[in-house]
Amino acid sequence: MANSGLAEEQLRQSHKMEAIGQLAAGIAHEINTPIQYVSDNSVFLRESWTVINRIVSVAAKVQDEWRRGALSTSTRDELDSCFRAADIDYLANEIPRAIDETFEGARQVAKIVRAMNEFAHPASENKCACDLNQAIENTIAFSRNVWKYVARVETSLDREAPLVLCRLDEINQVLLNLIVNAAHAVGSSNENGLQGLGTIRVRTTFADGWITISVSDDGGGVPEDVRSRIFEPFFTTKPLGSGTGQGLAMARVIVEEQHGGRIWLESTAGTGTTFYVSLPVDPEIPA
Repeated sequence: MANSGLAEEQLRQSHKMEAIGQLAAGIAHEINTPIQYVSDNSVFLRESWTVINRIVSVAAKVQDEWRRGALSTSTRDELDSCFRAADIDYLANEIPRAIDETFEGARQVAKIVRAMNEFAHPASENKCACDLNQAIENTIAFSRNVWKYVARVETSLDREAPLVLCRLDEINQVLLNLIVNAAHAVGSSNENGLQGLGTIRVRTTFADGWITISVSDDGGGVPEDVRSRIFEPFFTTKPLGSGTGQGLAMARVIVEEQHGGRIWLESTAGTGTTFYVSLPVDPEIPA
C-alpha cells in the first residue's frame, strides 16, 4: 500500500510538472509583454527627466537672479528656449500615461508570478484551509496564454464561501486541467478563435457545507457514447498525441479519493460542457 501511495504521488507530481512545462513558453510570453511596456516606458521617462531637469535647473537660475534683482535677458531666453524644446503639453500628457502603464505592467507580472508560485507550491502531506476562489483566479492567470486566443473567461465566485480543508497543490492541478480542457474544447469548435472568441465560465457556490466549482465551455460537447468513460485512465477524446488521458482520471482520484468530494459533467452536443467539482469544506465532518 505504501508503494502504491508513493507511485500515485509521483504520478501526480509528474503530471503537474508536465503541465508547467507545457505552459512555460506561454507564461514567458505573458511576462515578456508587460515587461516590454515597463522597459519602453522607463526609457521614455529617463529621457523626459533629462528635459525636465534642464528646465528645473534653468528655472532655479531664474529664481536666483530674480531674487537678486538682476534677471538677465540671456537667462530669460534660455528658459524660453527650454520650454519651446521640451513640448510641455506632450510631456504633460504622456508622462502620466507612461507611469500608469509601468505600474500596470509591474502589477501584471506580479500577478503571474504569484499564480506560478501558488500552482507550483510543493505538495503537503497535510490538508490546510484554502481559499478556492483565489486558487481559481491564480489558475486562470497561470493558464491565460492557453485560453486568451480562443475564449473569454468569465467568473462568478461566491465571496462568502468559507475556506476549504484541502491540499492546494492537488486542487490547483484539477482546476488547471478543467480550464485547459475547456479552452481546447472551445478552440476545436471555433477553429482556434478564427470564428470569434468562445466563452469559458467558472463559478463557485456554497451550500450545506459543500463548495461546488463549475467550469463551463461553449464548445462542441462530449459525445454521449463516451461520457461514461471520460474519467477512465488513459481514455481521451483528443487526437493522437494531443492528450495522455491522465488528466481527468487524476482529477477524479484527487477529488473523490483524496478529498471525499465529487466530480461529474453535464454535456450537450453542439452546445458545450460543464464539469462540476464539489468539495466538503471539512472532509472530517460526515455529509
